[in-house]
Amino acid sequence: MNIDIDQLKRSHRQLMRLRQCFTSCYDISSSLSLEVVLDSLMLNVMDNLGAENCSLYLVDESRNELFLSLSKGPLGSAIPAGQRLKPGEKIPGRAWQERRTIHVTSEELEPGRDLISPLAGSCEVETTLCIPLMANDRVLGVAKITNKRLGGVFDDDDQEIFELACRQAAISIQNAYHHLNELELQSLESEFLRAEELRKMLLPDSDPALPGCRISASSISCKKFGGDYLGYLAPQNGESVLGIVVADAVGHDLSAGLLMVSLRAYIHSQSKFLDKPQTMIGNVNALFAQDTEGEGYFCTLFLLVLDQEHKRLRWVSAGNPPALLYDPAADSFQELKGGGPCLGCIAETEYQVFECPAPAPGSVCVVATDGIYEASRLDGGMFGAERVKEIIRSHAGQPAEAVRAALLDSLQDYCGTEERDDDITIAVVSFD
Repeated sequence: MNIDIDQLKRSHRQLMRLRQCFTSCYDISSSLSLEVVLDSLMLNVMDNLGAENCSLYLVDESRNELFLSLSKGPLGSAIPAGQRLKPGEKIPGRAWQERRTIHVTSEELEPGRDLISPLAGSCEVETTLCIPLMANDRVLGVAKITNKRLGGVFDDDDQEIFELACRQAAISIQNAYHHLNELELQSLESEFLRAEELRKMLLPDSDPALPGCRISASSISCKKFGGDYLGYLAPQNGESVLGIVVADAVGHDLSAGLLMVSLRAYIHSQSKFLDKPQTMIGNVNALFAQDTEGEGYFCTLFLLVLDQEHKRLRWVSAGNPPALLYDPAADSFQELKGGGPCLGCIAETEYQVFECPAPAPGSVCVVATDGIYEASRLDGGMFGAERVKEIIRSHAGQPAEAVRAALLDSLQDYCGTEERDDDITIAVVSFD
């Protein structure tokens, strides 16, 4: 039996290199750190293939460019840090654009078109091999090796091993990106939770006491960070006057929550004008509009002033649904309307104050944002004002806390498990 010793040597050499390659692939895939993955790819490829230079580029999808991530070797280290390449530019850009391996030798190089390193001339580059890093048909980057330490050109075995390592690296890079995204999402989740905790800290921690009436209110977020506001205002020199504010910023995300934080500060800065509610809301609007003018942000607001000293209710509305005042003796509802525009729409706006006599004992007043009226279920039907009125009517004579709880329980029963798409803020006042 004739044995081809040279073939056996080649097969043994290829087997050993494949073994090295599989070891390299294990090293490359053993970390979720992008930096470790790229560094492992570079070092293993240079070691296994005897490459003198290696450079790695990643795709910046936002700019549709390659950017240099790592480079080693005499020529590789001379590549300008942070270098960027367009699709088709130089050999890495061509490999990216054409989505294929490119192998060129010194005879095929066009220095002005192909070479990157300012130290490289065609006479210094004997061989270069450039491979796109692809995962799920998406190019994540490009790996490039140049010259062999012992001379010669990269052969088919070199290319096969390099491509195998690059395929594994691409999967590991994709996993590293997923891991980074997960960490960022966890960080954002934590930030949202802290922000929502702060927002809740800014809400009243208890309902105030006021002679002649009982008050119960709550604000419930539909997202991680609420955009509704609930607040109480009381003059420093009186115990029989109280302002109740409910407000709703456009949107249901962090931007709405930030608007609410600013609005709260403006409201409290103008609370000294509670005896002139129209002036107070006009000033708040002017301050709010300075922040939002031209940006498309706005906020609805309702200010209800309970003036037990003068036996009256006063209110100002800025685009909010009217408050509902129910008199059980007459079995009638009065809508506390107001015609002012939403805060932030027009900087110089004069708001109008409305008033009515203090409600008769047993009456109930409900102030709410549109989240309760427009809450819907899967069939698209909204909860609506008529359901709110019916619940108020059936629970009249009970404390404000019982009326509020009945409204929220009925809303939950109506919507079921459907996720709400708006915040709900509601304040109930029952008159003794």
